[in-house]
Amino acid sequence: MAAGLSACLLAGCGLWMSKVSVHNAGLVPLEHVEVRLGGQRIAFGALEAGATSSQYFNAITDSGGEASYRLQGEAHDRDCRSDDIYLTNGMTTHVRLDINGAACRFTEVDR
Repeated sequence: MAAGLSACLLAGCGLWMSKVSVHNAGLVPLEHVEVRLGGQRIAFGALEAGATSSQYFNAITDSGGEASYRLQGEAHDRDCRSDDIYLTNGMTTHVRLDINGAACRFTEVDR
């Protein structure tokens, strides 16, 4: 039963699910990776160099894309923001965040 429910949630089953992927394009591991989209805080934690991680979420409010992260060994978070990505309540999309050291970029990916 639980496996069926999980598959249903991932496939949609009438729910508006969006996907966010974070790719560490840099040579240094990332720590404390968090993305804020559609009124949700999506925690990714640590990402090794070259790694990509994805999660599904429901957009519950209108918002742009924001993220915070640290390069391994840093004491303070770095912030990333995009006014090019904008989610609205009930929207279904796939957003990708590429982080390469001090640079980051949000893009919307076709599903």
